[in-house]
Amino acid sequence: MKEGKLFGLGASDMKGGDVGNLLAAASFIGQDLSQDIWVVGTANEELDGKGSEDFARYFSQNCSYDSALCVIAEPTDLEKIYIGHVEIIL
Repeated sequence: MKEGKLFGLGASDMKGGDVGNLLAAASFIGQDLSQDIWVVGTANEELDGKGSEDFARYFSQNCSYDSALCVIAEPTDLEKIYIGHVEIIL
């Protein structure tokens, strides 16, 4: 960070997504939520995408929620995780 700007490899993809996810989660601070919020930074998004895939597998095998919502800032070329809705605003 320098003068309010983020620099570095991945600054416009995964780091940007991570910041967006953190800010979204922070907006729920102090609210009475019925479920937990997890913010997970995954690795290898530019190589094989195993980070997102491994976390999705871990979550499904180790967590017991009646329902869950997942937002992945960079979803492994859209090949392994299905999309419910995509909106692009330019």
